[in-house]
Amino acid sequence: MTTTRATRTTPPARPEFQVRSSQWNGPCNDNACSMSAVFRNNGGTGSGSATFFVLWPDKFSYLAQCSVALPRTAGDDFTSAGCIASSAQLQNYFRTHRGGTVRLYVKTES
Repeated sequence: MTTTRATRTTPPARPEFQVRSSQWNGPCNDNACSMSAVFRNNGGTGSGSATFFVLWPDKFSYLAQCSVALPRTAGDDFTSAGCIASSAQLQNYFRTHRGGTVRLYVKTES
């Protein structure tokens, strides 16, 4: 009697990007805010995307946002990306709140 065993193959892990650090790239003002971040891929090889948000100083809603593609990155490796956000709402905020501050938040998707 011959027995056949089914072999299961594990599909490759999906990429899973995590923000390791984020920063402003120069002044954030009534023209635009330039931001960047370093990401680590804790999953399998692949690409993803990141959205950068310029948040109000006192609430979790945004004044402007921009998105960027994260390049194909090996598991346990790092990549960096950034973008420039601008909006009429951001411009109005800085015009009416001279010297005002904003916060930076980055969200990833794989």
